[in-house]
Amino acid sequence: MIVMTNHIRTFLFLFCIVFISCGTINKSELNQENTFILFDKSNFETKRINKSDAKVYSTEYSFSIHDYEKSSYPTGIITFFSKKYKNYNDKIKDNPLPNFKVNKSFIRNNKNIIFTLEDMRKMGYSKAIEMFTKAKHIFLIDKENIKNNSIVIKEVLLMYKEGEHLDPNYENIKN
Repeated sequence: MIVMTNHIRTFLFLFCIVFISCGTINKSELNQENTFILFDKSNFETKRINKSDAKVYSTEYSFSIHDYEKSSYPTGIITFFSKKYKNYNDKIKDNPLPNFKVNKSFIRNNKNIIFTLEDMRKMGYSKAIEMFTKAKHIFLIDKENIKNNSIVIKEVLLMYKEGEHLDPNYENIKN
């Protein structure tokens, strides 16, 4: 008998919703429960890999949001944090954050529900932060991870600034 964790159930539910609604959702009308972000490394999208003893234990993805009308400098930086487990309890239960592969056509077929840096800039820093804090699950697609016609989608956690995590259940552990 196969025991399904909450993350696996969420993953299955998420894909049912995504594929049923493909092409019919406007970003402004999205269900905020599940949010997808496309990361494409640049001067305004940066990635930092944290290692310990040559083992990667977390990756930070940062997006610099600008208000072009007011300044050419970033008005805010939105950072997402990726690691194997959300907290110590999940580590004990061996319940990792979802991480799965799909065909790279997923990006093209679902571009209407995947947020990019430009989308975040159009929304503005405050509205983008508000949207991400309301999301139950945030999934990130790193364009550097496109290999053999497939992409990796992983759940990430939102941070306001270095070391300050928004999720009260988050614990700073190494996996």
